[in-house]
Formats: sequence, C-alpha cells, structure tokens
Amino acid sequence: DDLETRRPLGPFRDLVVADSAHAAELGQALKEGGDRQRVYDALRAEMSAPPHPVVLVVEDVHWADEASLDALRFLVRRVDRLPAVLVLTYRDDELGREHPLR
Repeated sequence: DDLETRRPLGPFRDLVVADSAHAAELGQALKEGGDRQRVYDALRAEMSAPPHPVVLVVEDVHWADEASLDALRFLVRRVDRLPAVLVLTYRDDELGREHPLR
C-alpha cells in the first residue's frame, strides 16, 4: 500500500500468508522478530526449494520499505545461482530523485 510508514518486509509477509504451506521457514523467521540474516537464509531456501523452479513476483516495488528492498537486493545478487526467476514491477513516475530504484 502507498502508506507513509511502510510495513517492514511487507511483500514477504504477504507471501507467507498467501502460501503458508511452502513458506513455513520464512514465516517463522518473520514471526521471531525478522532477524535479517535468518530472513535472508529462509528466502534463499524458499527460492531454491525443489522439486520445481520458483517464480517470485513482487508488484509495486516503488512502495517497498527499506528492509524489503534490502531483501530483494540479497535475492537479485544470488538469482543466477537459484532455480528461480524474480519479476519486480514498479512505476517510474512514482519515483523521486532519491528513490533507491533510480
């Protein structure tokens, strides 16, 4: 949502709610305070989980909080080693000069 105070790790919290059967480790990491390294490790595990490749779609990244952007940076830097595809959408007309997506 386009809110002044964005929900920390919101896209990944939504993933856990939408797919709780497959995102148990990530859900646990988020529930236990969202320790950055534990969340990153859980994301990497989710993205490399067999038996099928994973497609992760995050829409409206221009509204993401800093923690979510950091987690996405973590995944983007490793995506070449994962059986996964990341699809990230954003509206460039929503970005200010100082926005991290610039």
